[in-house]
Amino acid sequence: MAALRLSLPRPSSPLPIKQREGGQSLRDSTSPSKPESFVGSFEQNIMSGHMYTIPKLKFPGFMVDIGANGKNFQPPHFRRHIEVDCYDNLQAVDCPLPYVATIDLENFRYRISAKGLIQLTIFNPTKTPQKTFLVQYDITDMPAQTKTYIRQRIISAQTKHLYYAVQLRIISPQKRKYYLSGTIRVIFPHRIPDEEDVLRVSYHHPENPRFFSYAADQPAGESDEPSL
Repeated sequence: MAALRLSLPRPSSPLPIKQREGGQSLRDSTSPSKPESFVGSFEQNIMSGHMYTIPKLKFPGFMVDIGANGKNFQPPHFRRHIEVDCYDNLQAVDCPLPYVATIDLENFRYRISAKGLIQLTIFNPTKTPQKTFLVQYDITDMPAQTKTYIRQRIISAQTKHLYYAVQLRIISPQKRKYYLSGTIRVIFPHRIPDEEDVLRVSYHHPENPRFFSYAADQPAGESDEPSL
């Protein structure tokens, strides 16, 4: 999907935390420098949950609110308390302390329509909105008993730094029924971007094939499944 270029509203500032020297954003995953324990890009390790060897700080008291809007279908929002991780030793990737939220939906499915908009808002411990993601999607061609993911990335048009990202997993257990499921991961900085910084939004999803059988955990085509 082609990248969109727009200026986004600025969220409220979060609670202050100890700042590491350096910039205010998570450096884009194209940065060539990363810890030797990483396999693939820094961003991909976060989104795949492969950061367990990296020291981190935990911040309780955050909350997530998720809603969806589609044609003739608008399920009720749901809220959940979450912990947010802040990685504590990322000098090797020239990166300050990004917040990473993990939202576990393993025992809960949130039904969505085949096409529409998903809204995900992170609230900080003072109950102030930290960031609202508006994710457009279209899975009208998704077969039954398959899964996929959608990732939205928001970067600085000037510096190419990654400021925000959210990855949503979607399953279709039967024809014309679609759900958010599994683990949602969110990246956001603890300091908002500068006012003059223009932010650019892009969407990413698996290709060739786009959908995978989740029953056998094998792709519907011949390609290996990417990390979901």
